[in-house]
Amino acid sequence: QIPLRWFALELALEKQAASVSRKVLTYEECLKVAAVLHFEVRELHVALSYLHGFSLLLFFPALELVFTDPQALLNVFSSILVNFYHEEVSGSKAEMDNYRKAILSSHALKELLKDCPEFGAVLTCEELIQIFQSLLIAAKVEEDKYFIPALLPSLDNDDTQGKALSVESPTVPLVFLFSDKCTPCGLFCAVVVKLLSGNWEIDMKADTYSNAVTLLHKKYKPKLAITFIDSFKHFEFRCSNEDMLPEIRKEMEEVVRTVIDCRKYCCKAPQIAFYCSCSKCKFASIVETGDICCDCVTYSLEDTKRERKWMDYRGGRGATVSVSVKSPSHNTATVSTHLDESDRDQLVRKTEKAAPKWKEIGRALGFRACELDCIPYRTTSHASPHMDYYSELLSQWLDWAPPEPHYFPT
Repeated sequence: QIPLRWFALELALEKQAASVSRKVLTYEECLKVAAVLHFEVRELHVALSYLHGFSLLLFFPALELVFTDPQALLNVFSSILVNFYHEEVSGSKAEMDNYRKAILSSHALKELLKDCPEFGAVLTCEELIQIFQSLLIAAKVEEDKYFIPALLPSLDNDDTQGKALSVESPTVPLVFLFSDKCTPCGLFCAVVVKLLSGNWEIDMKADTYSNAVTLLHKKYKPKLAITFIDSFKHFEFRCSNEDMLPEIRKEMEEVVRTVIDCRKYCCKAPQIAFYCSCSKCKFASIVETGDICCDCVTYSLEDTKRERKWMDYRGGRGATVSVSVKSPSHNTATVSTHLDESDRDQLVRKTEKAAPKWKEIGRALGFRACELDCIPYRTTSHASPHMDYYSELLSQWLDWAPPEPHYFPT
């Protein structure tokens, strides 16, 4: 279904690039080549976009530039990478600190590219920066300062748990687990760039690596910080603010999915997992249907309570619950009541007939199966087990009840 002359256009553009001894053409040069093949302007744009989609060439409409060989752009970045570690640079202490953190000015980039044959003839430094930004290679952090995380050294997997990471998470880290059991190459740096293009900025006081970085929220700093780690097997997020965990999880999931789509990775979106507290298992389990399950015998309710903070629940005492009461006509009336710990015993007494159905009530209130299974082991009295389980259930629910009303039968 694809016109044969579109592929003829690719060959003609490569021939034109060879004739001028460079692998990047201006859009005006492409128009002249296309005119020979009787292309209209609109068809040329569509054809270039199609070839770009298959990485047969790189087309940047906003800059009116076409790379006939994507390897040319890799050569440009390779020149930056090599010179970044071998060139001697001078400047103020602040400039040197920025340079060590791979925060470069346009002048520094020009110096790193002075020996690159693809740079200068057609491609300017400003255009290169825009290309790097569109490909999620660089993020603008200040005026004329750009962060390129791929230039930084990486930490060994064992070192990612060390002192270089400044954020102490009040709960267990959130893990993004990929189906291939390894993180896609380049995804971490692209996600960091995407985050820096939005609500986040680099924590200049923390150590920064190409696989471990600490970011501050622009609006809520310094109270809200995250450490983002690539262990090469999975991504790990640590967050400093317990109240913001669900929002952070949702934002990280969305950003990772967006970058995967933008970069056209073949991998699926990662699944959420958590570490097991026994330090023997790799993970507690993958979260799929709302349950966090672990085969480890040491895995406890305390683990799931910490993990739950990352999900759609909020911490805090007290909650508003809607109690559904069935009348003889089987119509349902709803009463909203604000609960705290002092109301627990009274609530248990008023709804004691519901105690035998404590598991059904627990599921309706958002408890996971593994949490419900742990409740009998947290009660000491066995004179009236259903009432004890029911009372323990309500006590735990008051500790982390969600803001949205939930319904349970009485």
